[in-house]
Amino acid sequence: VIEALAARARGEHHGVSPTGSTSGSGSGAGRRRGASRSLLEGDSGGARSADDADDADGDAVPLRDVLRERVRRMLRRRGGLAQYDVALAFTEFYRGLTLLVDFCELNAEAVRKILKKHDKHLGTETLRTWLPRHLVPKRWHSHQQLRQLMAETELVYAKAFTGGHRTTAMARLRVPRTKQSVGWAQFVLGCTGGTWCMLLGLIVYAAVVLAFVLHRDLPLPAEMFIIYRSLGSLILMCWAWGVDMYLWTRFRVNYVFIFELAARRHLRYQHMLAAASVFTLLFLGVLTTYMLTALQPTGLGFLAGLNVVYLPFVLFALSLIAFIVYQARSGWWLAKTLLKIVTAPLTSVQFKDFYLADQLVSLAIVLYDLEFVVCFYARDAWLDPASTATDGVCLAANVWTRPVIAMLPSLWRFVQCLRRFADSRDRWQLANAGKYSCAFWVGTFSVLRSIYKDAAAYTVLWIISIIVATIYAGLWDLVKDWGLGDYRYGMLRKSRLYPTAGYYYAIGFNVCARLLWSLTVSPSSLGVFGSRPELLTTFLAAIEIWRRAQWNVLRLENEHLHNCGKFRAVKYVPMPVAKRLDLNGGVGDDDDDDDSNGGQRRRRFLG
Repeated sequence: VIEALAARARGEHHGVSPTGSTSGSGSGAGRRRGASRSLLEGDSGGARSADDADDADGDAVPLRDVLRERVRRMLRRRGGLAQYDVALAFTEFYRGLTLLVDFCELNAEAVRKILKKHDKHLGTETLRTWLPRHLVPKRWHSHQQLRQLMAETELVYAKAFTGGHRTTAMARLRVPRTKQSVGWAQFVLGCTGGTWCMLLGLIVYAAVVLAFVLHRDLPLPAEMFIIYRSLGSLILMCWAWGVDMYLWTRFRVNYVFIFELAARRHLRYQHMLAAASVFTLLFLGVLTTYMLTALQPTGLGFLAGLNVVYLPFVLFALSLIAFIVYQARSGWWLAKTLLKIVTAPLTSVQFKDFYLADQLVSLAIVLYDLEFVVCFYARDAWLDPASTATDGVCLAANVWTRPVIAMLPSLWRFVQCLRRFADSRDRWQLANAGKYSCAFWVGTFSVLRSIYKDAAAYTVLWIISIIVATIYAGLWDLVKDWGLGDYRYGMLRKSRLYPTAGYYYAIGFNVCARLLWSLTVSPSSLGVFGSRPELLTTFLAAIEIWRRAQWNVLRLENEHLHNCGKFRAVKYVPMPVAKRLDLNGGVGDDDDDDDSNGGQRRRRFLG
């Protein structure tokens, strides 16, 4: 392929020599080049500039002229949309050339180091004698043809899209470096982080003064507590994802490739932490305003007329604006994936689809918090405060609605497993569906237990379903999702990227948190924990989000090493781009997977 592209670049397919002359008449080649150049620049065969004349007399390449002509034709047919599509095609083609050059350099360096190690152990001079004769003459070693194609691509892109400015063209074609693309995110993280830390200190100080000096309760009734908790849980999940992305980057798990993110515009962990910091600042800012309005301290009398019911509206509006900004930067990856989760039976299931659906399973409390928010602002928020305690209906536990809402993510995952079984005929997907069906039994027996309080059988069945769901999910996490449990390696596995102690911590914490998670799909059972069950619910939500965060780290590591989900046609996952050549060998077991059995396999391009 390289030789064919190089031959075409030199003009051998058109009978043109590298110097720009033909074996026949040189004027014919000049006429062809002049016609294509006129088509690109808008001429109709008239006069050209001195630069164009020099270019025609110099080393012009027919491939460049052909590409120019095709670009102009597409632009005339389709307009601005075609210009964007063609520019994107050029950037991806240039990126492919860059990866191919890096691949050639990596292999050349690998051969050199192998020969150097060989000479060191055997006392030979193979590196000095064999390398110049057999490796250096190879075309892939010098890859001059690839360099020439890259230069031609830069020139064509500059002529067509940047008005001839080659520096601007190269800046657009090349993938931005990490340090250059995350500098602003780090600045935002530092500024907003320092601000919300001061707000958090102010809230903690006010709580301590109220509790131990004034002996008063926080001015945060259950309704407002639940409303703020719903968004606070999402912000905590955002922080957890930022930490996960940092760990994947730190230990070189190629999450960009596995999640099929855009290599040029995906959010890095700095962007995710900056987004979480912005959301936290908005959250604590509105919460501080609410507390100051309720306490009415001296000097802030102008807050007395502020209706605190409208503050959550402001919070959700500001958060929605920030969410749209970050989604637009990432190409609406999250929004598109959520849409595929909801329509799981109608579309094929990819890795990112069920992975994000698992995140929603851990947000069950947030889902029925949102149900309360809708109910509150539809009815209770507009009642007289004195009559809310007697007439309000939103705080009363709904026997059926909340359990059904809490089980929706498990239902989506259940349907996804059935769809994957229908596509791949992998029977393990039926077993995975059985794991998510346990949530249905836990929620059903919880509802029956709350309706028939005198029937002890439902309480027993509820406890049994919790135990079965915990054991089932815990074993599945350990063996299938994380690939652990091999007694030969201390109940872990052979290939590992993280410190050993972290695996044992994750195993123990996962079992305990799984047991507590069963209570999140049993909302009616949380009322037995005192007069403020929302405090326990908040604790359960935080524990489940943290459990999911450490589950994410190990699940993606296992997918990176072993392709356990069988979503790739090959076992190999490219390592993330590093500052220098990485000569570490491939990771994972030595034996290859049997590609003839089970699983949904899809061809993916590098990057």
